[in-house]
Amino acid sequence: MSFKTGSNAMNPERKIRIFDTRPEGFEETAAVAAAHVVSDGKLLLLEGAEGKGKAGFFAPPAGKMEVGETPLETLERELFEETGIRLVNGVCPRLLFTLYISKRDIDYLYHCFEVPFLKPPSITLSPEHRSYRWETPEASAHLPLIEGGKVILERYLRCSPAFSPREIG
Repeated sequence: MSFKTGSNAMNPERKIRIFDTRPEGFEETAAVAAAHVVSDGKLLLLEGAEGKGKAGFFAPPAGKMEVGETPLETLERELFEETGIRLVNGVCPRLLFTLYISKRDIDYLYHCFEVPFLKPPSITLSPEHRSYRWETPEASAHLPLIEGGKVILERYLRCSPAFSPREIG
C-alpha cells in the first residue's frame, strides 16, 4: 500500500509513488542505497550541482547499486565518492527500511541507512554536488528536497534511533 503520493512542485506531471511494501505490478529496474548521515542531532544533505538532474535540490548521499554489489557496499562506495567519508573506526551503518518507488517509467528499491557519527566528519564534495549542509530534521524539511524527499525524510524520522520518533511540519 502506498503511504504517500506526491508531485514535483516545479513540474506537476512528474509523479512519484512511494510504497512501504512491494506493490502489485512493481518491476524493479534499479536499486539505490542512501546514507542518512547524522551527527550532533543534524543530518547531512547535499545540494546537486548545476547541469545535473538534481541541481539546486538537497538529498542525502545516495546512488545506484552496481551489478554484484550489496546495498551496504553501494552505501560505502557512494558515501566515499560523494563526500570523501570512509566508514572506519567502528562507524556502523544501520539499514532502517527499504522503500519501493515508482517514478515515471522506472521502479526501484530505496535502501535507507542511518550512519551515525559522534562528531561531524570532514566533507570533500564530488563535482556532482554544489554544497552541503548539516541541518536539523525540522530545518531539512524546509529546504528544496529532491522529488519524494520530504516523504522519505518523514519515514526516516519515524524509524531513526538517532531521533525520537516524530513527524515534521
